[in-house]
Amino acid sequence: IIKQCRDMQKGSKNSIHMLHRGDLEKSKAQLDTVKQQAEKLLPLLAENESLRGGSFANAMEEYAEGLLFLIFLKEGRIATSKELEPCTAVEYVGGLLDLTGEVGRYAVKEATKRNVGEVQKCQ
Repeated sequence: IIKQCRDMQKGSKNSIHMLHRGDLEKSKAQLDTVKQQAEKLLPLLAENESLRGGSFANAMEEYAEGLLFLIFLKEGRIATSKELEPCTAVEYVGGLLDLTGEVGRYAVKEATKRNVGEVQKCQ
């Protein structure tokens, strides 16, 4: 499980980097792959709920952060926790808290381009 979760977390991190480079479609595909990987592990986690914490929860927080950032960039809004299944409420909140850093980095990048509209969207 730990190796699979590490791959999920790395995939989510890579998707966030893709978003900062403006490659929304590749990022979405990467996040879809991470979601599929997570869904494969869910039956095993259902048998032993103590396995959900740790590596899996960390990977899901990173997934939530990536998907929240993608939806923010595409639609200009914050997705609800229901839109981020299979994340738990705690994993969603962790991703939401981390999203603030990504939005800040995005705002700085857009400010260097003098893109006032995108910077204002980040306020």
